[in-house]
Amino acid sequence: MTIEREAPSSLDNSKGKYLLTFNDDCALTAWANKALEAQAVAAVGEKAGSAVGKALATKVPLGGFMEASAKKKGKQVSAAAAIGGMNFVKDLSSRSLSKVDDHIVYLHVVHGSNPDYQKGLASAMALYPEMEGRTDFAISNAYMQAAKAAKKKK
Repeated sequence: MTIEREAPSSLDNSKGKYLLTFNDDCALTAWANKALEAQAVAAVGEKAGSAVGKALATKVPLGGFMEASAKKKGKQVSAAAAIGGMNFVKDLSSRSLSKVDDHIVYLHVVHGSNPDYQKGLASAMALYPEMEGRTDFAISNAYMQAAKAAKKKK
């Protein structure tokens, strides 16, 4: 699109829920590189979460709804453990955001032209599996909002 979109404001620390995979110098963080290696481990966690969800579905009414949640949580916990834990990730992160859609849009706007953008996005998705189903929506929505704002200025 030809619409310019400003990046959401990031927090200058690791207090937000979504830690950025890039340092202030636009290089991948050490944890992001480690997350790429850990994605195979995350796949094992996803399968374990899926098994837990299926077991719940057979034992608990409406348990099938919990299966997806258990699957994502299993993937996230396994990825965080394989990376070195969330404290390790926080210690190596200089910026963060509080909302998943802001995190997605920030990565796209600020680092979208970075040669390591795909690696950074994949690392973020390993740690935050909820990004997988929201990435296209969040970016499209951000551009629609920017287009509306530009139209109002005219």
